[in-house]
Amino acid sequence: MVHLFAAPARMIVALLALCWLIPPPIATATEAGPLELEEPGPLPQATLLTMDGEETGLDAHQGEIVVVNFWATWCAPCKQEMPSLARLQAEFDKDAFRVIAIAVDRAGPEKIERFMAEAQASALTVYRDPTMATMKDFGLRGLPTTLLVDREGRIIARHAGFAEWDAPDIMDTIRKLLDETS
Repeated sequence: MVHLFAAPARMIVALLALCWLIPPPIATATEAGPLELEEPGPLPQATLLTMDGEETGLDAHQGEIVVVNFWATWCAPCKQEMPSLARLQAEFDKDAFRVIAIAVDRAGPEKIERFMAEAQASALTVYRDPTMATMKDFGLRGLPTTLLVDREGRIIARHAGFAEWDAPDIMDTIRKLLDETS
């Protein structure tokens, strides 16, 4: 006796098995609540490139409060949050506070500059990591991922996913950090 539903049932089982094998997307889009501070942790050493191709590192910003945003040109949530990062930077003096956007993809400087212009974030400090080594060095599991680094160069907060970085609670947290350490 031939079962009419045997072939479709096998197809459904095969599709479910295939879904189990497909990894989740690297880009996430979650809303951030208040930026919660954590126990300070070390900032991994990373060799980055400026837009001019010069080598640099995040240690060059020791003494500043820094928001480090890891992103890629192909990441939709990354593009969505860039304007709020630019507004956050515009709110504070660049001598004491800096937003650094690190592009972790193979895009060249021209494509990155075009992305930043389209995202209304050209005023941010932008570094490149075409080798994507920072993904491993910083233990990143998705993009965008954003770190808050204190003046001593320690990671004090981390957020994976989209956020409105100029939200009042986040800006209050940064103001408090700047007031505490000035």
